[in-house]
Amino acid sequence: MTGILRDALDRDEPFTVLWDLRAMRPPSRAALKYGVDWMGLPRNVEAIDALVEGTVIIAGSAIVRTLCRWVLHVCQPPQPVRICRDEAAALTAAKELH
Repeated sequence: MTGILRDALDRDEPFTVLWDLRAMRPPSRAALKYGVDWMGLPRNVEAIDALVEGTVIIAGSAIVRTLCRWVLHVCQPPQPVRICRDEAAALTAAKELH
């Protein structure tokens, strides 16, 4: 995942991130730590802040949507985030953010 994100950042073009969590399995602690550490590298922080216009999350489960809202409350991302129940709503939201 970080390789794909790095490739997108290296294009130096604004983009919207789409996370589809409908079939997500919880990541391991090691995977979470790796992702958090990678996102915290100065090179990545600067590029993410400059290029990511927004994030759209697809979460079909009410429990996952609630967890997403909690994480967003804690993290306070600088870009707008939309949480949607299905793909159609997510694509509409992504177009609005871009």
